[in-house]
Amino acid sequence: MHSRLVVIRYSPWLRRAITATVFVVAALAFPQAALAGISVSGNITSSTTWAVADSPITVTDDVTVAAGVTLTVDAGVTVKFDAGKVMEVDGTLVARGTSGSKVTFTSSAASPAAGDWAQIIFLDSATDASFDGNGDYTGGSILEHCVIEYGGGSSVDGAVEVNQALPFINYCTIRYSASNGINYKSGSLKVHNSTITQNNGHGIALNADPAYSVSLVNNTVSNNSSQGISIYKVGVGHIGSVTIDNNTVTENGSYGIEITISNSDLTITNSTISGNTATYGGGIVNTQSGAVTLLSSTVGFNIGSSGANIWNSGSTLI
Repeated sequence: MHSRLVVIRYSPWLRRAITATVFVVAALAFPQAALAGISVSGNITSSTTWAVADSPITVTDDVTVAAGVTLTVDAGVTVKFDAGKVMEVDGTLVARGTSGSKVTFTSSAASPAAGDWAQIIFLDSATDASFDGNGDYTGGSILEHCVIEYGGGSSVDGAVEVNQALPFINYCTIRYSASNGINYKSGSLKVHNSTITQNNGHGIALNADPAYSVSLVNNTVSNNSSQGISIYKVGVGHIGSVTIDNNTVTENGSYGIEITISNSDLTITNSTISGNTATYGGGIVNTQSGAVTLLSSTVGFNIGSSGANIWNSGSTLI
């Protein structure tokens, strides 16, 4: 008897279908390999890129971006933090997603909750964001098209903290923090085109620095358990500028905007402050000695037992 070689020829489309099926079966059989990612901890001492091929990236212990070093996080990357962990930025953090491919900083827990991890903090030696004459970003630390969620735990003051630094926060969503969404202690702050929502504290808290520059433009600050925006700048030498333009501040659990600035004036333009609830001054509370000017803004439908929309004990409200 003679053996016969049998050759089976598959059409190109069938070969592609079989190949795709093999990949799907392998991914289902070995899901840990398909979603392996990498784990990181400790000091980042040379410039590093976290790429989509590395994702998800799990922070298993505190991470520090050393002074003079740049950590770049590519669009589409997910960074997961184990319980209580911090990212400290002493150098440069460049996390730039896109509208369709965000960078996500989140919890590593199977069922995430507010406060699972601590925060991203920018300190004095962090590289400040730089801008051209038109105000466009040119370099330095930036969070752009990022989602930052489930942080604010371990007794920190905010999921994102700025302490003597100037990162640019642009087109970001900061939510589900166990404390403030953004906590600004000193230096400068520029938050544009962002959503700060559902945090268990203030949406944005600004306090305690002799000189300051704050720009809040085109943001939505909503459904935070305490104040939407809290601005507290008092004391000798506390002088600077605060720009609040085209913001929607709504449905927060306390004042929409609280203003306590002892040595500067403040103008709020093109903004809507509504649906906030407080003991008094649900919309705007002004307790400063400088003037507050409202231009092309709507303050209404806030709840408070005294001065529901505006409560003014400062010198001038225009």
